[in-house]
Amino acid sequence: MESKFVVVLEVGLNLDGLQFKSILVVENDLLSRTFTAQKILEVVSKCGSTKSSGPDRYTFHFIKNNWDVLEADIVRAVSSFQSSGFIPLGYNAYVIMLVPWWL
Repeated sequence: MESKFVVVLEVGLNLDGLQFKSILVVENDLLSRTFTAQKILEVVSKCGSTKSSGPDRYTFHFIKNNWDVLEADIVRAVSSFQSSGFIPLGYNAYVIMLVPWWL
């Protein structure tokens, strides 16, 4: 019987010859700073209240109104992402990505 699948032996991405933009040292320093609870709250405050941060469907309205209870967990989650670069399954990567843009 003849196989209907093709085996690809070479897998990879060739970026030779591509030019990438770089950021300034001062921009890198700004983006590399440890996020403070105050800055995270500023970002949360700027998010639309009807938006949901993940599959649990808790909106930013809920997060904003319950910040005093949720603050420690949210700061811990953002700090974990910043130190490990890992986003746990179910987290909304878009929300975490927004933090440095509004600092």
